[in-house]
Amino acid sequence: MFKSKKTSEQEIIDRATELGMVFENEAKQAFEAELRQSLRLEITKELEAKVEEVETETPKQEDDKKSQTGNNESVKDSHKAPKTVVKEEVSDQRATVELTIEYGMASDDVAKLLYNHGIIDHIRDFDTYLMVHGYDQKIKTGTYIFHVNSTYKEAMKNFTN
Repeated sequence: MFKSKKTSEQEIIDRATELGMVFENEAKQAFEAELRQSLRLEITKELEAKVEEVETETPKQEDDKKSQTGNNESVKDSHKAPKTVVKEEVSDQRATVELTIEYGMASDDVAKLLYNHGIIDHIRDFDTYLMVHGYDQKIKTGTYIFHVNSTYKEAMKNFTN
């Protein structure tokens, strides 16, 4: 009646693949990769929304936010104390501070340094701003003059140009 043909294991696997079947570990890897990508997109959207919120805050909103939170972000600088010079500038009417960004400082280190000298108002928000916009990879070492109470964009321009 029927002549049976012996099918090799590889032929069975090939035919199963053609029909859309996969090995359990391949399915697991594909699922994990899809999940990671989904999480990355979700986190990116959240970070971008936070940055947009921070960038559009008015000084009054920032003052209200500080008074509500108690401003518990005091952080000790883990690096040796940089040379700090406070100067008054007539045209801008904001004090300036001269700070040194040293080799090996990551974006969060720079954020702590700027926060500790009154340049920015939130460490995590500024670090997030740098990461979302890709500036965390463009930090240049050197000594820069910053305005006290700078916007994130003003502060970032000093050490990434």
